[in-house]
Amino acid sequence: MDQKLPQLFDTIVCDRDFPELSLEQSSMGTIIECHGEEAYEVEFSDDAGVPTLTTVITLRNAVLEWRDSDQTWILKDFSAALKKAFQSLEVRRQNFVDAYVAETVLPKDITIFIDAWSETHLPHYRSLREVLGMTQQEFELWESNQALLPKILEARQKNIGLASIP
Repeated sequence: MDQKLPQLFDTIVCDRDFPELSLEQSSMGTIIECHGEEAYEVEFSDDAGVPTLTTVITLRNAVLEWRDSDQTWILKDFSAALKKAFQSLEVRRQNFVDAYVAETVLPKDITIFIDAWSETHLPHYRSLREVLGMTQQEFELWESNQALLPKILEARQKNIGLASIP
């Protein structure tokens, strides 16, 4: 039997408070866009139906459970990896590069920090560049060629300029 996947216009209800999203238990949202079978844009609204938050929820970072009785998805929790990234960003005020230099994350964890930016509410960070902790030059290099991430991280870890890294 195939596992049910979220569909356009399905309802999502929060099973608990999600301060990361500024949502309370029983907050309701509607899937307004599907990005393949992995990511869903969800619009949450207040009791009057006024939209309050639009966010992306991915199946790799969210624990969604289908409830047949009322044809609703229940947002139960976030993955441990997303919680760790959120903890670094919001509690420790440690962006991705700082967390890497402190040896608390690996280069591959950049995707989790990107997800934390796109899937949660991070009021202290105005841009993805700030979440990643990159200078404008580093961010532009990384955007143009993500394979340069190890060089960017090495330069930061050694506290030297990018030009010094072969």
